[in-house]
Amino acid sequence: CPMDTTLWHRRFAHRNHADIQKVIRDNIVTGLVIRKNSRPDPICLPCLAGGQCHAPIPRTAVFHATEPGELVHSDVHGPLQVQTPDGYRYWVTFIDDYSRYWVVYMLKSKDQVFDAFKQFQAYLETQLGKKVKSFRNDKGGEYVSNAFKSHLTACGIQLQQTLRAEPHQNGVA
Repeated sequence: CPMDTTLWHRRFAHRNHADIQKVIRDNIVTGLVIRKNSRPDPICLPCLAGGQCHAPIPRTAVFHATEPGELVHSDVHGPLQVQTPDGYRYWVTFIDDYSRYWVVYMLKSKDQVFDAFKQFQAYLETQLGKKVKSFRNDKGGEYVSNAFKSHLTACGIQLQQTLRAEPHQNGVA
């Protein structure tokens, strides 16, 4: 078994690699030997399954839009335990990163997200004269249809998808 950081990542209960490097650099643990200096495997299935082993997002990496429409955040919420009298069980939010202006659309099912996005996009273009440049979501099934992706591509909108089950990466929404 190679004595590398991936091995120690596993032995330290899937601790993030930055912490393991700190343990080595500061000689916090005696007997920890690295004999193979290879890059750690970026994909660790137990970490993915457990949602573990990610370093905090550095504050310097946080992006803020400089104009309306430059980045739009979105998330779907629901299902509600009890549907509304009109049959709605979900809602979707679209939030402009620059102004923090947000719109909520009520949905009867998740497959209505694409239509809601097109309504929001039309509103932004006609009322504010701004186009959506980037669209960030949590990679939920409602955002990954071929029709949705084709529409974004045809409109020149960059798709940004965060990791599933990592709500801090889609924190605005």
